[in-house]
Amino acid sequence: MLCLIAFTVCLYAGAQTVENSKLTDNWFLGIDAGSFAKVKNPGREFRSMFGLKVGRYLTPVFGLRFDAQLYVNSNFLNPDMKASKVTFDYMAGTVDGLFNLNNLFCRYKGTPDCVELVLVTGIGGIHGNGSSDYRTNKVLMKIGGQLNINLGKSKAWQINIEPDACYYTGGGVGHKIMNINRAFGQVTGGFTYKFGNSNGTHNFKLAKLYDPVEIDALNGKINSLRNAVNEKDNTISSGLQQIEDLKTKLAECEAIPKTITKSEIVTNTTLAPVVIFDQGKAIINPSQAPSVNMIAKFLRNHPTSKLVIKGYASPEGSAEINQKLSLARANVVKKMLVNKYKIDEERLTVEGMGATNDVFSEADWNRVCTFIEIAK
Repeated sequence: MLCLIAFTVCLYAGAQTVENSKLTDNWFLGIDAGSFAKVKNPGREFRSMFGLKVGRYLTPVFGLRFDAQLYVNSNFLNPDMKASKVTFDYMAGTVDGLFNLNNLFCRYKGTPDCVELVLVTGIGGIHGNGSSDYRTNKVLMKIGGQLNINLGKSKAWQINIEPDACYYTGGGVGHKIMNINRAFGQVTGGFTYKFGNSNGTHNFKLAKLYDPVEIDALNGKINSLRNAVNEKDNTISSGLQQIEDLKTKLAECEAIPKTITKSEIVTNTTLAPVVIFDQGKAIINPSQAPSVNMIAKFLRNHPTSKLVIKGYASPEGSAEINQKLSLARANVVKKMLVNKYKIDEERLTVEGMGATNDVFSEADWNRVCTFIEIAK
């Protein structure tokens, strides 16, 4: 019952901090050798033993293993019997529970400690070989500890030193109870290899834990960014709609028949193309380049004509800023006509008209440059 409780507690404690592992993860294989002797009056009766161990750690705290051991010339455990005729006169097998005390009390840190202490407790059986007197089966209980030294950067190898106390049942009435008269101690040393895991290491890997406060803060930041994106989308949609409205208005204006007197033709003719600018900008967008190209063709076709380029601004901002902005727009159009289309600079005059409603009835549509022919 105590082992079951310990197993449950250790399994829960270990599973909370490490990544989930597959059934094929955290297996190990070990070999060892050592000596054993009776616990009561051992004298000089120390004999050799050899063992093979295979198991798996279920959590950083708790593991299970199967321990198979061979005992050499162990007839002294039963002095009333004659000597066995085989070298390995006893063999034992136990299922052991392993409790890693380092990880239980100090918590697992993502890699094994260089030196670890492990509590070992197990139960199984011991079988006698050789003559008929030895062919008996007894219940065997083991309790002891391991001192493990982990080697290498990956800590895949261990050196193990393990002292154990083993109790076995006797024969006859009343001999089923284990006591010191049917006990022997053993000390073994050996090596263990921990096989590679699916996480790329030979050991448990800590799960990445998150601070709930940090998660809430990140979620808040994400929601804030989403709101900002939605606002930008709305602004872009509004701007695109405004551009479409301007195009429609411009098409309507260009479709209106114009009645021009002779004197106006000679002195003051407003040409149809206009150049539209973004708010607060004095840069010709690629979409407005065709309008400048049309003016350039007109000037080439009418080599005696001269133009006044009038820049306008919408009413946002101060009058001083709008005046400068309107003049800058006129100058940037003149610069393109001179530099790109090789129009004589003497044929072009610029004027900054500031903010106005003269071109369009909508005030914020008046971010334009117009062209006035002043001579033929």
